[in-house]
Amino acid sequence: MKVLASMLAALLLGSAMSAQAVLMEYQISGTASGAIDGENFSDQAFSIDLIGDTANFHSTFVETIDPLASASITLAGVGTAYFPVPMRIGINNSVSTTSGSRVFFSLSDELGGLDLLHIDVGAPLDLTSEFGPVAAVGSVLVTDLFHFIPLSFGELSFDAASDVLLQSRLAASVPEPGSLGLFGAGAACLALARRTRRMRCRQRRL
Repeated sequence: MKVLASMLAALLLGSAMSAQAVLMEYQISGTASGAIDGENFSDQAFSIDLIGDTANFHSTFVETIDPLASASITLAGVGTAYFPVPMRIGINNSVSTTSGSRVFFSLSDELGGLDLLHIDVGAPLDLTSEFGPVAAVGSVLVTDLFHFIPLSFGELSFDAASDVLLQSRLAASVPEPGSLGLFGAGAACLALARRTRRMRCRQRRL
């Protein structure tokens, strides 16, 4: 009984550890030209900062983190604002003409999955691992969807982006909801095994 309880506890605790999701931070940075509320800007430094939970990782045809936990953009001299709708980041390792990856930043699939940016890089990437900074190869495609996006600092439109870099890093580990129950069950099994051991020791002394 003692051995069985210990084995069950180890199994449950191990399952709980493997159920931990990982938060990843992704950054797309460079310079851009466009407009805010109709006022044009040119060669302005920008950074798109994304946080994604690997619990939302999908890899049916392309790799995506969908939806992202948060998506914000910082424009030099203007400020930082969050995208008002669910967004996603994705990687297609089969369509890039650079023998690398095509990274796309787009609306969440629940909103149609329409792309705002296409960025080609010269090496295969993995959304669940740290990478970069990696420079874009060739021109960055800014789609028509990246226009008149309502943000806290005004309606933002991107017309072009250059000198683009991509990178990702590990942010933190977040237990998935089911893992907390597994931790509890494993701890209970260990407590039961200890209690059984103590009772047997007392019986032997008697």
